[in-house]
Parts: sequence; C-alpha cells; structure tokens
Amino acid sequence: MVATSAQVGKKPHCVRFFGRDMVIYRGDSGKAYMVGAYCPHMRTHIGKSMTSFMTQRGEQIEGESIHCPYHAWRFGPDGKCNKIPYSETIPPAAELGAYEIVEKYGALFYWNDPEGEEPDYDLPEIPEWDDAHYVQWEIDELGSMNLHQIEVTDNICDTQHLAPIHATTKQFYFENIITVIV
Repeated sequence: MVATSAQVGKKPHCVRFFGRDMVIYRGDSGKAYMVGAYCPHMRTHIGKSMTSFMTQRGEQIEGESIHCPYHAWRFGPDGKCNKIPYSETIPPAAELGAYEIVEKYGALFYWNDPEGEEPDYDLPEIPEWDDAHYVQWEIDELGSMNLHQIEVTDNICDTQHLAPIHATTKQFYFENIITVIV
C-alpha cells in the first residue's frame, strides 16, 4: 500500500518507497496515477513546490497529466512528456517513469519487483466490502521508521535487547510463534 484513497486528489501526493521518490495524483477522470518525482529537465521535484504560480492556482493537474511546476513541462500518466510550452520538440529521454497502481478497499497498492516482473497474484477479494453492513476499515497513519525492515524481525526475536536499548527493567514472558504454511 502506497497511500490511502483519501490522501490522493488534484494535488500531488509525495511518497518514497523502494529507494525512489514518487508522486501520486488524480487526473480529471478521478483515476489515480503514480509517476517519478523528478522532472528530467532540471531535476525539480514535481510534488513539492508550494510557491509556483501554477501550483498556487491549482493548475498543476491538466486532464490526466501533471505539470512540472518549474517550467510547466507536462507529463502523461505513462510518465512521458507530452508537452513543452515553449518548444515543438520533446526529447525522447523526457520522462518521469510511471508505476502502475491499483485502487481497492480505500487504498492504493503498487507491486514492487526489483527485476521488473509483473505481479504473480491479485489483491485478495473481500466480497463483503460493498455490503452496507460490512464495517470498512479506517487506516491510521502511524508514521514511519528510518530503518531496514530486517531490524523489525530481529527485534521481535531478541528479547535480551529490551533492557539495554529500551530501559525495560522487567523481563516479561515473550514467545514468538512462527507458522509456516507449505
């Protein structure tokens, strides 16, 4: 999950995942798109400008495309530049990169594969989701931690670090149960 549906609108929503800065936005159709964050022209972050005239007037999203707030280059949902206001020629390398996302269950999901492979499974189905009696979840933003994910696993298993690192004076019973489904 890269964002909740509610976080993404007609203004760029900045995210960082998998060592990459990306921007998520909604086109006029309401569909959400995720593209690379840095304009290839001058490496401006397309989602962080608060002072650009275009940004202040709410004109950064046009149709299904997004503009770089610095020189107004326009990029389509495929991440490729489709208009440079002051030039008839668009350089072939003028693209942000695009990342396919799926919107489901009030959230936006992105499949990341370091080798660029397509997803080998679909998101699970929740048939009750649209049932009026089904209680849909609300996703709380708990923040993020600047650490490698293996540290979480290491800390779950290593109870001996609790006293020196977290100043825990009592050692409570702690057991990890890891179930492997074959």
